[in-house]
Amino acid sequence: MKLALLLLIFVLAAVAQPLQTGSAKAKGICNITNTDTVTTIGLNCTGLTPEEQRLVTRVSVLLNELMASESGTVSEINTKLDACIAQGASRHLTQAQKILIDVALEPFMGESITVGIYTQIKEANDFGEEMLAALKHAGLDAVALPLPISGEKPKVGFYAAIGVNKWALANALLPAISRSGISNTPIPVPQNPQGDTLTLTVGLKP
Repeated sequence: MKLALLLLIFVLAAVAQPLQTGSAKAKGICNITNTDTVTTIGLNCTGLTPEEQRLVTRVSVLLNELMASESGTVSEINTKLDACIAQGASRHLTQAQKILIDVALEPFMGESITVGIYTQIKEANDFGEEMLAALKHAGLDAVALPLPISGEKPKVGFYAAIGVNKWALANALLPAISRSGISNTPIPVPQNPQGDTLTLTVGLKP
């Protein structure tokens, strides 16, 4: 049973968080259908490629093995699947998070900031654009800096490069990002800051 669970988690985690670059291809869609019964549900999938059809078939086999196992493991399975789904979901700013940024940055309206964005990866690009828009809404002179994927390994989460005269702004912005839950991991900062700029890199999803 545990082997089947691990295989199912592996498959769902793999398909949940693809590294999308360039234009995305059309994909099949699966939805739960309402059967008007308490104990029965249906799965309706449309537009599947042959490979996607094989994937759905194999997932159903794993599900059958799991459902035939001890009922006491269902809550564990649901917990792990919830984690997989959350991992694959795109990041977005809530209205409450935007308000917190507005409040934290009110004393710094007009100051400049550069936002590094990995434009070749859809999820990172979309979230980076949301962060850029939120900083502009807060009154900062925010400018986007497209970052390449080739060469240096892409950053994960957030990364801040703080110039010597930008510490006050950074000490307002970075804690706001953490307190609001926009970032759930520490934001690395170089040990030897130079220059007069603050660059906030919006990296890949952790």
